[in-house]
Amino acid sequence: MRIWLDEVFLGVFHSTADVESALADWKRVNSDHIFYLFECQGDQYSFGDIWEQFLKDNIAQDIEVRIKTATPEMLHLELVDSTIEYLERLVGSIDDLASQFYAGPDQAAWEKLSDFLEGLDYICQALELLNFNFDRDQFNQMLLELMQAMELQDIVTVADLLSYEWNGWLENVLDTINSPGN
Repeated sequence: MRIWLDEVFLGVFHSTADVESALADWKRVNSDHIFYLFECQGDQYSFGDIWEQFLKDNIAQDIEVRIKTATPEMLHLELVDSTIEYLERLVGSIDDLASQFYAGPDQAAWEKLSDFLEGLDYICQALELLNFNFDRDQFNQMLLELMQAMELQDIVTVADLLSYEWNGWLENVLDTINSPGN
């Protein structure tokens, strides 16, 4: 197994103990960095979730593994950037989604609404990780109303909630994150 750490070639390894030793040595010198993901054969994996098992299963393979590190500050900034990008996409798509429900949604519109809900879940988790001050009770109440309207297949209420509740809420969060001092 050939291992790269960020853009530096760490070496060729044949035992898990040697890899762990090399990583521990690197970590002692770079204590401010976190191993946060690794790439192998075009796929990315969370370092903390499966690294040990991946290493055991693949140490004898002739493969290249690239481990990525970052400081907590770098990860925080990356999360802020990806949250802003995601919010911009949601805000940019919400009017079209509401229009589809006002016009009578097809299966694709319902699937987009499901994707929208997944996006809201991501945004909520990201805001919590960023310690962003938002009204969680209001978020949960709005989410409950949207899910009830979906369950009843009340398409006008779904469209109204998207247009008048979620659009404003998402724009407000985006404006607040983008404001100086955040």
